[in-house]
Amino acid sequence: MLCALRPKTFSWLERFLAIILADLLSFAGGTFKTPLLTPGRGLIFTASSEIYKKIPATAQYIQRQDGLYRTYREDPLRRYLETFPINEPQDIIAPKMEALVYDVGMLYGVSLVGGFEALLIEDFEIIHRPAEWMSPAAGEKWLDFVGAKFIIKPPRETATWARRALPEVAKNKGAFARAFLVQRSEVLPQDEILERILEGRWEPGEMVFVEEVLPRSEEAERGAVESVSRPGGEVKIIRWVPEEEIMDVSAPEPAFLVISQTFYPGWKAEIDGKPTRIYRANYAFRALVIPAGNHRVRIYYSPLSFKIGIAISILGLGLTILLLLWPRKGNHSLRTTHDEQPETKREL
Repeated sequence: MLCALRPKTFSWLERFLAIILADLLSFAGGTFKTPLLTPGRGLIFTASSEIYKKIPATAQYIQRQDGLYRTYREDPLRRYLETFPINEPQDIIAPKMEALVYDVGMLYGVSLVGGFEALLIEDFEIIHRPAEWMSPAAGEKWLDFVGAKFIIKPPRETATWARRALPEVAKNKGAFARAFLVQRSEVLPQDEILERILEGRWEPGEMVFVEEVLPRSEEAERGAVESVSRPGGEVKIIRWVPEEEIMDVSAPEPAFLVISQTFYPGWKAEIDGKPTRIYRANYAFRALVIPAGNHRVRIYYSPLSFKIGIAISILGLGLTILLLLWPRKGNHSLRTTHDEQPETKREL
């Protein structure tokens, strides 16, 4: 009888699952009811999905445009948003939705300069500083290179959000595509490359900075490396998703394919199905050596760490299932059935 009154003890697996369930349920509090303390951003609030179903006017305009370009928010826009009065909890999000601040653009297929900031890469963070911090000429070249065709600016007239003054979207006609061909390269140390870019002492549409001399085999493939003429080639994007980029490249002469995507270990490249090297270019971006002719270029993310992670996950899942199915010892000794009780009384 004493065994029947003993409180139930939970296994480590049951406790672990309870913690996960509690964490998931913390997001079910409804609109602005669940505060979350986040590193670097302080206290934020979860919001109902209904808020995000209405597409901001700025996102609607950008969605109607053609081409694979990025959107840039001017730095003064942040100071403009900070002047809004907050009378209701919704006032925290409403103006920022229209300005596509933080990572709101991702919800509507709008690619922002700087991308999604989950884990910041040091070199990426250094190079992606606001264009307003540079000289006008340097800032213009930088925005052209990263393909910032749409610039979100504060409204010209002084107004409040109660009067529905929305940010303005301007077009940058000089913005480059995500991938383009250049003919000239210059080998410089990393620090000097950064200095040249921030000071505007470069021509991103005509040359590319690299940090090492090309191997001889690729120098021969490239031909006239120091030619200053821009190739009359064409880059057609076939597929562009977060883990893969496929392009058809037509180059009348050997050239560099410059891609304004972050250089990071784990990315691999193929030209016509044959592996090729990705060079670190323009401080934190990518470049490939393209032979003359028509080629299919594929760049994809396939890090060894990801494969190791999958193997560990499968192994862990298998061990978890094995532990759940493995019979436990001592379960019968803790139970006292109704049929056993009369016999115990007779013995006493």
